[in-house]
Amino acid sequence: MLTREALHTGVHRAFAIALSRYIDIDLPVINEGFTLGYTDTELDEIEKEAEPPVRDLVEKFEEEILPKNV
Repeated sequence: MLTREALHTGVHRAFAIALSRYIDIDLPVINEGFTLGYTDTELDEIEKEAEPPVRDLVEKFEEEILPKNV
């Protein structure tokens, strides 16, 4: 159950941060996943490019999501 709650909180927090920065962002479209038309290789590159800022963001709110004893 903790894993599901942590996942929910992380996704919720990421969407809320995106919404705070981009007022006109279409969250339901983002919820559909990646834009169609990318190859698997291109998606791998996109995910690789996203990794460093993802790591930074996780560090910023890790304590909020995970209990201190985990």
